[in-house]
Amino acid sequence: MNAPLAPSWLTRQRVLVYAAILAVTWMLLAGYIEFQARPSGGAPMITDFNTFYAVSLLMRHLPVSSAFDGATMHAYELIAAQAAYGGTLTAEQIASIPLFPWMYPPLILPLLAPLAMLPYAAAKLALTLSSLALFLLAARRAIPDSKVAVLVALAFPTTLLTLVFGQTGFLIGGLFGLGLTSLERRPWLAGLCFGLMTIKPHLGLLIPLALVIGGQWRAIAAAALTLAVLGLVTLVLWGIAPWQAFLDGTGMPLQLMETRSVPWTLMPTAFAGLRLAGASTGLAYAAQGLAVLVAVASVAWAWRQAGPLSLRAAVLVLASTFANPFEYVYDLPVLALVLLWLGQHLASRRPRAWEMAALACLFAMPLAGPGLASAVAVQPAALAIMAVLAVALNRLRGQRTAL
Repeated sequence: MNAPLAPSWLTRQRVLVYAAILAVTWMLLAGYIEFQARPSGGAPMITDFNTFYAVSLLMRHLPVSSAFDGATMHAYELIAAQAAYGGTLTAEQIASIPLFPWMYPPLILPLLAPLAMLPYAAAKLALTLSSLALFLLAARRAIPDSKVAVLVALAFPTTLLTLVFGQTGFLIGGLFGLGLTSLERRPWLAGLCFGLMTIKPHLGLLIPLALVIGGQWRAIAAAALTLAVLGLVTLVLWGIAPWQAFLDGTGMPLQLMETRSVPWTLMPTAFAGLRLAGASTGLAYAAQGLAVLVAVASVAWAWRQAGPLSLRAAVLVLASTFANPFEYVYDLPVLALVLLWLGQHLASRRPRAWEMAALACLFAMPLAGPGLASAVAVQPAALAIMAVLAVALNRLRGQRTAL
C-alpha cells in the first residue's frame, strides 16, 4: 500500500517512520522520567496511579467509603507513596505530598481491588500494559492498515502522558474505540464496552444520545445490562455506603475546578482556557455551556446522517471531549483514533490546507497545550478540538453513504 495518506509528501512509509520515531521517543522519555523521579532529597513525583494504589490498599483494611474522607485517604496515599519509593522517603518528603481527593464512582472498584496484591511498580505496569493492549486493539480496528494504526496511536503524545501518570486513558480510549468500531457488526460487544466506560462516566456522556438517535437499541440494551451488573457487583461486595459517599461528593470536581485546586494547564477545556486567560468564573461557565450546546447539536445532527460510521464516530469522540468541563490531556488517547479516521478519509479526498492544519494542531495539542498554558497562560486545546470537530462535520456533510 503505497498510496499517499494525505499530501503527496506524506506517504505511508514516511508516516510509519515518523510515527515509529515518536513512539520510541515517548516510551524512552517515560522511562527516563520514572528513573529521574527517584529523588535523593527533593519532592517525590506523585502521579494519579498513586491514588489508585492507595484505594486498593485502603480496601483491604477499611470500608471503601473511607476513601471519600480526606484525612483517611491522604494517610493511605502516603503509604502508597512510600511503597512507590521502596520506603526511602524522608519525613520532609512525605510532608510535601498533597491530598489527591477521591471522586470516582464505586463502579471502578472491581478494577482497582486487585492492585494491592502486587508491588507498586508491578501493579502500575500491569494496569498500564493491559490497558494499552486494549487501546491498540481498538486502533487496529479503526482503519484497515493495522501497522499505521498502531504506530500512529503510539505516536500520539498522550502515550507519554498516560505512561507517566498511570491514568486510565488507554483503558477508556480502548473501550470507546472498540465500542464504536464494533457497533455495526457486534452491537452487544459495543454496548458492553460503553457500559464499562461508566467507571469514568463523564468521559462518555454523549454516547447515549448518539445511540438513541442512531437507533442502536441492542447496544443500548447491552450497555444498560453491563451497568446494572457492574452496579450490583459493587453493592454486593461493598454495600451502599460507597455510593452514598460518592453522591454526597458529586459537587467536588466543580469546586476544585473553580478554585484552581486542579491544574488548569493540563485541562483542554473551554472553562480552563478562559480562566487561565483571566476571564471570570461566570464567563468561563458560559463558554463551557456554549461548548456543550455545540457538542450536543453536532452529535444530534451527525448521528441522524447515513454517512460513514468512522466520521460519525469521530464527531462523537470530539464532541464528548469538547463538552466535558473536567478532563485532563492524559484522559484523551482516544483522540488518536479520530486522527486515524479523519486521516484515512482525507487521504482519499483531497484534504484542504485548513483541515490538515487542524489535524496537526490536534496531534500536537497534548504537549503543546500544557506547554503554552504554563509559559504564557494560554490554553488553546479546546480550540484545536473544536477545529477538528468542524473538519469531521464538514466531511460528513458531503459524505452521506455508508462505508
